[in-house]
This record gives sequence, structure tokens and C-alpha cells, in this order.
Amino acid sequence: MSDPLGYCAKGAALHEKGDYLAALDYFGEAIRLDPQLGEAYAQRGLVWHDLGNYEAALADYDAAIHFYPSARTYEQRALTRQVIGDLPGAISDYEQALARCDDPIQIEIMHEILLALRLMLE
Repeated sequence: MSDPLGYCAKGAALHEKGDYLAALDYFGEAIRLDPQLGEAYAQRGLVWHDLGNYEAALADYDAAIHFYPSARTYEQRALTRQVIGDLPGAISDYEQALARCDDPIQIEIMHEILLALRLMLE
């Protein structure tokens, strides 16, 4: 297979099944084939997050945002920052996600999270 999107889809399916190491391999191959495929970095960041490697997750989210700054990726990076205790960074990312989000339910959820994070900083 030489289709980076195919590798990305297979990686997502493996991640869903809990086969994290195989998923990392597939996302890595997708990135090797298309180093600007933001979705592959974002998906691999999710796997790293689930494995508890937050530094690697943040690096992949940074790359994903560089190539494709989506609301979802900003939200994913915000969650990782929140987990590691970087509340100002999480707030900034949630604000960026809100600016790009068009889902009213997600917007409401992110507003509630932002409120809670801001209260935690007071």
C-alpha cells in the first residue's frame, strides 16, 4: 500500500481496537509517505496520549496544527496540556478550538471546560 490515507485509516482502526503499537507504525508510515498529512500526526498524537507519552503527543499535535489547524486538534492538544498541568496552555488551545468550531454542542462543552480551567487558575 502506498496510500498515506489508507495507512492513516488502518492506524485509526488499530487504535480503536487498542493495538497502540501497530497503530503507531501505520501512522508513522502515513507520515513517511506524506510528511504534511496533518491528520496522521493528530491521530498518532491520540495514540501517544493514550499511552501516557504526553511529550510525544504534544509534538505530534504541534505538527498536525502546523499543517492543518483544526478545532479538533487544538482540543486534543488542550486536553493533553490539561493532563500535564499546563492550564494556561490548555486555555489557549481551547480558545483556538472555539474559534474554529462550528458544532454547537462542542462549543458549549468547551465553554464549560474553559470556565472551569479559568476558575482553577484563580
